[in-house]
Amino acid sequence: MAEAERFLMPFITKEIESVRRKGSFNGDPKTLLQQFVQQAEGDFLEYAVVGQSGPDHMKTFKVEARLNSNVIGRGEGRSKREAEQNAAREALKLFGI
Repeated sequence: MAEAERFLMPFITKEIESVRRKGSFNGDPKTLLQQFVQQAEGDFLEYAVVGQSGPDHMKTFKVEARLNSNVIGRGEGRSKREAEQNAAREALKLFGI
């Protein structure tokens, strides 16, 4: 495991630095957050719907991104996926990405 970490960390660090410089990244926020979280063994990332409102044809969802049960981001959207992406985007800001 340590051997794999030594091999992969330079690539991950390079990508994170690139994102910081550009202020954006290729891919969606959920993917980047998942990749970032997976750097630390044993951390658990999940998304939880904490609210929804509006009629069926115009629902708004509220979602929390949670890392080891701690809220690290919140997002809203017209779909659960959009709300999760927004929560992940907020979580990335928390980590300075």
